[in-house]
Amino acid sequence: MLTAFPNGRLISTNILREVEAKLLSVLAALHQLHPLHTNHDRAAVIAQLDYVNDTDFVALVVDVMVKSKQLVAEGRRLARADFKPKLSVNQRKLKDRIVAALHAAGLSPPEAASFANLSGGRLKDIEEILEVALDEGLLVRIAPEFVLHAERESEARSLLCDLLKQHPATLAEIRDRLGTTRKFAVPLCEFYDKHGVTKRDGDLRTWVAD
Repeated sequence: MLTAFPNGRLISTNILREVEAKLLSVLAALHQLHPLHTNHDRAAVIAQLDYVNDTDFVALVVDVMVKSKQLVAEGRRLARADFKPKLSVNQRKLKDRIVAALHAAGLSPPEAASFANLSGGRLKDIEEILEVALDEGLLVRIAPEFVLHAERESEARSLLCDLLKQHPATLAEIRDRLGTTRKFAVPLCEFYDKHGVTKRDGDLRTWVAD
């Protein structure tokens, strides 16, 4: 028996069911390993079925499973529809407070350790919550001590692009353009250097992404 995909492709129903079962199994394992995490990176999930040797096909199966409500998709992240994260009510509130605080902080985020007072001084609890928010794509880790709200990171990247496509810039110029402090501008620039967004040459940085 064959099953037709929305794009007209025909595939063996047995193979389809096999891939569906494997996707559910992969996500079940991830949910068990990370019980606090709401969902997981779509690309990382699909990569675990590399033996199929057809990522486009697996991606199509994922879309079908989302439409049939076997999976839940949020942006580029996936979860089993029957999974409920193990965050307590207080942990969810704490996550929401931290994410909101980092959004409000703009491009001058506080050090991650500064949130320990929200959990009675238990820094380990804060790190666990941060990891959940990072995995959910709400935050971006810039350096061990700094995390940035994902929307603010996107803003920083856009501002930096506008500046550096005009001319190479010094750290001081970048700091001023972003309206932040040297304390944060240094790790942010190093983060972009590391990820191939910018390139440092002496005291100047140039835009190399795209």
